[in-house]
Amino acid sequence: MKIFLLDTGISEKYDSKSNKIIRVNPQEGYDCDGHGTQIISIFDTHLSDQTIYVYKINFYKDRKLIYKSVIEGLELAAKYNPDVISMSIGIKAEFDGMLEKLIRKITNNGILVVAAADNEGALCAPARFPEVLSVIWDSNIVRNSEFESINHECIDLIGYGGTLQVKNNDIYETVGGSSFLVPLLIVKIYNIFSRIPSKKKIVEYFKNKTRSTERYFGLAQPNIYAKNIKKAIIFPVNKEVTTILNNIDLVKFQILGVYDTHFSSKIGKKVNQLLYQKDIHNFLKNQAIKALDDLDWEDEFDTVIVGHVKKISKLYKFDFLGYIKEMAKIYEKDVFSLDNVKNAQYSFCYDNNIAYGALNSFRTPVIAIVGTGSAQGKASLQLSLYREFKKEGYKSSVFMTEPYYELFGFSGWNNGYATNQNNWKYEILSINKIFRDVDKMKNDIVFVGTQSQILPSSRENLGFIPQESQNVLNAIPPDGIVLTVSSQTSKEYIERTCKYLESYYNVPVLAKYSITPENDNGQCYGPEDIGYLAKLIIEYFSKGI
Repeated sequence: MKIFLLDTGISEKYDSKSNKIIRVNPQEGYDCDGHGTQIISIFDTHLSDQTIYVYKINFYKDRKLIYKSVIEGLELAAKYNPDVISMSIGIKAEFDGMLEKLIRKITNNGILVVAAADNEGALCAPARFPEVLSVIWDSNIVRNSEFESINHECIDLIGYGGTLQVKNNDIYETVGGSSFLVPLLIVKIYNIFSRIPSKKKIVEYFKNKTRSTERYFGLAQPNIYAKNIKKAIIFPVNKEVTTILNNIDLVKFQILGVYDTHFSSKIGKKVNQLLYQKDIHNFLKNQAIKALDDLDWEDEFDTVIVGHVKKISKLYKFDFLGYIKEMAKIYEKDVFSLDNVKNAQYSFCYDNNIAYGALNSFRTPVIAIVGTGSAQGKASLQLSLYREFKKEGYKSSVFMTEPYYELFGFSGWNNGYATNQNNWKYEILSINKIFRDVDKMKNDIVFVGTQSQILPSSRENLGFIPQESQNVLNAIPPDGIVLTVSSQTSKEYIERTCKYLESYYNVPVLAKYSITPENDNGQCYGPEDIGYLAKLIIEYFSKGI
């Protein structure tokens, strides 16, 4: 068997009496860490008459240089055509996708890659790639020769969760963690098959041999239904609908009409009166808000966008959503509902049937838009910054927690009004997984929004504890924060919120923003200052933060 080991190298004094050790890049020096030597000693303890190629990875302070060294090592490994590549190393964030392409090329040539998952449970490469046989420690496994299959999207096997005695030259050392499961697993595979088979065959073997019940660490993405909206009407006139209207230059469909209940005082008023971005909404300026009763269902619209209607349905004792669904069915229209309701033709009903697991790390710069309260223009600020960065030539994106994110073609997770996320771990895992796809888009920056409030206003009721915002920030760790405030927010609360955010997430609050800055506490940016706020953010990242 030929093993290609990518690690910290091998000690100058190490002498194998069992296997043939070949230093592939001796010019890089010897093992200064001891990790690679410890891995080799495990191979030496359990194998004989095998060839082990050792490539020393240079662990610089700069993660990009480490990444480059790993790529170079794998490219060289492919030329040696080993039976198996042993990698007790991991990178939490890729930089260009080259590692995944290279791993796919290597495994397509019949070489097995065995990699350790992160000891702390974070998802790392190459262990998370589907072509790689990955292993992580588990305290439930008590023998170092035992491995079990698990139901996980990115990790294949679990192994011994205790400590091992390994020989480093003439000294025995105590080690532990997923790193040392890689050589033990390779030895186990070789002893079972007398050769190195495909990953598929190995996984099937351990799956059949696993005696205990499966441990579920898998992730499940929420069901997000996409619809190709061309022409839509919108109902009723509320906060969420107003945000959509103020940013319709960013959607790919046309709004043909705006409707409200026939009791509304807004009936007959110009739609343009609702808008602060008046210069980009010329086609709406002459339209009046109409009563839903006057809607001609035979008009050419294809979709009804329905904002939150639960409160007004209760107030007027009339099921507005039920009525719209029924009429839409008759006239073959689609319904896009912002309320989390069952059996809607188009709704945000999530299946959170997932359990505890590892989290992805991301390379895309993230600015979080966080508010001290409601109705502070957080979503509008996200969209305004997106518009400004696009104007400056940057490729940016938005991750929203409002239910209308798909209308703008963005990604998101609806955990605002009228939703019920019943498990914080489920929510963090789901958001983290969804953002993984955003991270792959290689944007220059992503503006991530949260729901209202960060700190509890009271602990006398669950409704006062804003856990959802924390879940978003834990799932998508920000690099900087913009805090929205209002004149109703006390200086003490603003200061306390800033201190909390900077302490817990270990990133700065770059600026405060208010839709009415002249009336608010402290120096704030306002809607007219988006260009200045964008420059502040650009300067922050240009410093290499």
